[in-house]
Amino acid sequence: MKKLLLLVVMFIVIPSLKAEDFSMKIGGFIRTDMFYDTRLINGARDDLLPFYPKNIELNADGVDINAKSNFYFASIATRVNAKFTAPDFLSAKTSGLIEAEFVGQSEAQLNVVRMRHAYLDLDWKNSKLTIGQTWHPMFVTETVPQALSLTAGAPLTPLVRNPQIRYRHKLDNFYVTLAALVQRDFTSPGPNGYSTSYQRFASIPAFDLELKYKSQNGKFVAGAGAEYKTIRPYSEFDKRTVETNLSTITANAFLGFKVSNFDFRTGAWYGGNMADFLMAGGYSIAEYDHNHLPSKYTPMQNVAGFVDLSLKLSDNIAIGVFSALNKNLGFADEIAIAAPIWGRATDVDLLYKVAPRFTYQMNNVQFGFEVDYTGANYGKTPVINNTSWQGKWNETNNVSNTRIILVATYFL
Repeated sequence: MKKLLLLVVMFIVIPSLKAEDFSMKIGGFIRTDMFYDTRLINGARDDLLPFYPKNIELNADGVDINAKSNFYFASIATRVNAKFTAPDFLSAKTSGLIEAEFVGQSEAQLNVVRMRHAYLDLDWKNSKLTIGQTWHPMFVTETVPQALSLTAGAPLTPLVRNPQIRYRHKLDNFYVTLAALVQRDFTSPGPNGYSTSYQRFASIPAFDLELKYKSQNGKFVAGAGAEYKTIRPYSEFDKRTVETNLSTITANAFLGFKVSNFDFRTGAWYGGNMADFLMAGGYSIAEYDHNHLPSKYTPMQNVAGFVDLSLKLSDNIAIGVFSALNKNLGFADEIAIAAPIWGRATDVDLLYKVAPRFTYQMNNVQFGFEVDYTGANYGKTPVINNTSWQGKWNETNNVSNTRIILVATYFL
């Protein structure tokens, strides 16, 4: 009976569908990065993804072993995507996107295919529902920095994709977006390293709200947003159940506009425990209960911002500069000096970057040149209050790296 019903549906539905109801468009690019660093860095994928320079580390002869230059070529940033459209669903225009790259999930998986985006859009013109993995709402695509570096400013600024359910409603030129997100490739740190388990055991997704204004011609955009995130670092401690969570709020604001051949973009973020955004930040244990189980966690607070300027000199030539800061404001509460700290760049007081660039593009081929100067002020002498502190320093080590980048890209 079921087979009969299926055949009936096929005979009724399939003849009514036309080829123009379906479409698939292949996109992406073939990219090769060639780069030279004046110092060893904290990075990923053979340092193709640069974060910030390593701290001073002296050997027995008093020589800084991280003061070494190095260079590399890589084509693993190449990516491919497919965009689909199909017949309407409940009066909504349907579309989807799948995108992959070759950077892998870890250092041991270089050249292995990794999924970047995989989502479905249902668009009712004034409202849209997105289901799947794509950019986090705080990675604002309209104002993303145009730096050539693949990290797009991280860990000073966000670089994060999440599985999510996102609903956007449009009223004239205003947009309201609500989203529920979970972690996948970009995860929180904790006692077992970076893992999705801390959010999963908290049994609650992150929730985002964004308000945005965008002009009719798309040349002006401004807005702000906020996220409420909960994790449970320990579900068990010393073979005993722990139900203590850490909840944090992150806020952002952004602005971008285009005037003639000039493009201005800026954004700022403030919040706690932003390590899952691929940004500097983290958390620690603030208190234990009478059973010596963690009863309170405290987040490290960071504030960050960037400005990106671009100027198109001709049909083929463009110049620009990206600059950013990320400041460690310390923990929200005092912690014991020996308390564990989980996070990214938690021993850095200040990160800063300036990166001027030049690009030449003709048709589908682009060559780019960028000089990326990144500095890090590492904590050296902590501010101690008896036996506790708040993650702040009286004195820092200042180190920097200059990366020279050449990029050749063929856009599909």
